[in-house]
Amino acid sequence: LRKYIGWLESLLKKEGKELLQYGTTEGDPRLRAFIAHWLKDSLGREVGMDEIILTTGSQQVLDLLAWAMLDPGDVIITEDPTYLSAISVFENHGAAFETVPVDADGMVVEKIPEAIERAKKSGRKVKLIYTIVNFQNPAGTTMSLARRKELVAISEKYGVPVLEDDPYGYIRYDGEHLPSVFSFAPKGNVLYASSFSKIVSPGTRTGWVIGDKAIIRQMAIFKQFADLCSSPMTQALLYEYCNKGYLVKHIPKIID
Repeated sequence: LRKYIGWLESLLKKEGKELLQYGTTEGDPRLRAFIAHWLKDSLGREVGMDEIILTTGSQQVLDLLAWAMLDPGDVIITEDPTYLSAISVFENHGAAFETVPVDADGMVVEKIPEAIERAKKSGRKVKLIYTIVNFQNPAGTTMSLARRKELVAISEKYGVPVLEDDPYGYIRYDGEHLPSVFSFAPKGNVLYASSFSKIVSPGTRTGWVIGDKAIIRQMAIFKQFADLCSSPMTQALLYEYCNKGYLVKHIPKIID
């Protein structure tokens, strides 16, 4: 605790005039750059600053994406079961759902085309495929490598983007870390979302989403209306924490 208080005192002396004001809607560029570099192996490349926005928790990612993409009655394809709060957010925007089951290898992506066709026959538009790829909530399954690649192929064939929600990916107890779905999607049809809630603490309320710069820009516009910006102070403290190497030291401890 003394260490964090010391950081806070130092930050206020050095950057107080900026940190106690409104920040940029897209988030602290230093923290965004750290995330981009830290995730480059999992994402397959180091993303640009116009491809990433920081949010007030990853929950806000769902809301901003819904504002940017959904019209009432549009269909989202999800796993069955899936994250309850995601359903609530999308329902608040008037979304309908088509579901596919999960098994030991995660979302049964082979059934997604059937779900898309069902929606089309009823005259509805499928706007998004939502999946929690690693240690799925609540089923606990992890999508296999083959299915990750197939999901991208289906997304590209039908022109339906994917939201890859990955809050748990770095809390792996055993086995090898799998490449993200995002890493197999050079055409930019996959968005990758995560947060510091599980790897630092939920109280930081800092998440992020990475994707095509056009949709990220749209989400930034809606974030301006939602809350102007997430906490500059929290983002600056997180950057100090990460930049000093504490994040990579902390993750093995919380896995234990």
